[in-house]
Amino acid sequence: MVKRLSADHVLEVTSVSKEFLTKNSRFFALEEISFSVSEGEFVCIVGPSGCGKSTLLRIIAGLLKKTNGKVQFERKNFVRPRTSMVFQNQGLFPWKTVLQNVQFGLQMQGVDKKEREERSIQFLNKIGLSKFIHAFPHTLSGGMRQRVAIARAFISNPEILLMDEPFGMLDAQTRIVMQEELLKLWQERKHTVLYITHDIEEAIFLGDRVLVMSGRPGKFIADIKVPFDRPRSRSEMLKKDAEIRNNIWDLLKDEVIKDLGESG
Repeated sequence: MVKRLSADHVLEVTSVSKEFLTKNSRFFALEEISFSVSEGEFVCIVGPSGCGKSTLLRIIAGLLKKTNGKVQFERKNFVRPRTSMVFQNQGLFPWKTVLQNVQFGLQMQGVDKKEREERSIQFLNKIGLSKFIHAFPHTLSGGMRQRVAIARAFISNPEILLMDEPFGMLDAQTRIVMQEELLKLWQERKHTVLYITHDIEEAIFLGDRVLVMSGRPGKFIADIKVPFDRPRSRSEMLKKDAEIRNNIWDLLKDEVIKDLGESG
């Protein structure tokens, strides 16, 4: 069980399990998951494919029901806070323009048309998409579409931001640029972030902590504090992060090999 990091946590997950039933079998995707996240923390979760990372995120978002356990938010009466989710495939509405996509969350919050357009245009200027506000998603590159998805998530000012491998489909160079842009946006307001990734280096660069998951059924096998100050320099981190990167890989390697053996 991963212990609480501090007393100011805003999310606490306790003994959460998730069982899936099929016609011929039943299996647990998650087993006895417990951890907490403090306000303003950027927490990354890494683990082998199929270990239940995305399942966990969807349970926290309220998109999927858990089988057992508790998901609690540290607010008065444990009321669910406002969350935003960013998916690997962006989740943009193809029939809406960039501007319409970005302001969608504000529209759902009841913000009037003039204010949400002004705020959305201002945010799009900040991330370099001012020339594309009337473009449709299919006309944009993968990196640009992901910028739109992140803008839509940030602009609604969520208390908790849930990100499911948002840069997983991008090429290596674009991914590096997007990681740095994400950190710049996060530094402005320090949203609480729970971030799923397969990339160990990405987890170390972005996160305050890295939670390492086992193969299925997914459970946490390590909670690693990233020992680097912010703001972070990628070049400096590349010189210093070898030990922590190797530590995480050593934890994951056995799980990946075990998973390959079971699927072979």
